[in-house]
Amino acid sequence: GHVEVTIPLWVKRARRSDPGFRLWVDSYVMVQMAGFLAERDYLKRGNHKGAASDYAGTYELAKLVTFGIRERLRYLDWLYERTRAVTRRRQFRRAVKAVAGALLQRHTVSARHVAVLTNRAIRAVPVTADR
Repeated sequence: GHVEVTIPLWVKRARRSDPGFRLWVDSYVMVQMAGFLAERDYLKRGNHKGAASDYAGTYELAKLVTFGIRERLRYLDWLYERTRAVTRRRQFRRAVKAVAGALLQRHTVSARHVAVLTNRAIRAVPVTADR
């Protein structure tokens, strides 16, 4: 499936040195990576040809906040590990399943709809110290 995301105007206007810009990029890349992980975990496939533009987009965003290939690859590795850790927590697994279900039904959903599904799923599970 595909999640339609509109890049906020403030992000488009932000300077690359703005900490808010960096946080937005971190979050957006992690959302992309959560999709990659969900596809691998729930559909038992990963790295399929239809995701090439997602991978390229993730890499291009990383270029905006890093200064070289070595840093960029480490940054992406770190975000990937962070995303894996977050999505393994119970409340986030429920959110990933909710979004995956919506994508399987509709194929394309808005980022706003994903936010609603995610917030519902996260609020439905009490937060604990571990998984």
